[in-house]
Amino acid sequence: IHQRGLSSVKDIPVIIQAVRSRPMDKKCTERAFQSLFLLATEPDPDGSLARKEILTNGGMETLVSAIWDHMQNSQVLLALFHALWAILVFNEEDEAFISEIPESGVLEGLVFAMQSHATES
Repeated sequence: IHQRGLSSVKDIPVIIQAVRSRPMDKKCTERAFQSLFLLATEPDPDGSLARKEILTNGGMETLVSAIWDHMQNSQVLLALFHALWAILVFNEEDEAFISEIPESGVLEGLVFAMQSHATES
């Protein structure tokens, strides 16, 4: 599920559920969030629909949990942060969504991950 064309917006609930059902599976989490990144960065209207589906189906909560579950795995974190970037940057005009970010726990996870991997090059 990690290459463009293999996933579609209708697959988003299944992708998120796969991560929830196998939270410690590094490869599953990495590939799932790579797919979500690709879907979220599609040109609108598909990308916009994908971002809404990700948020509606608990994608942000799943992403935050995955950050903490995979704190020591830089490859998984990279996939998570790419997906986070896609969701945030492309939703910058959605003020209701942006206002929820500080409460989601994602900022704490991001800072902790950066501190944990500060010495990696």
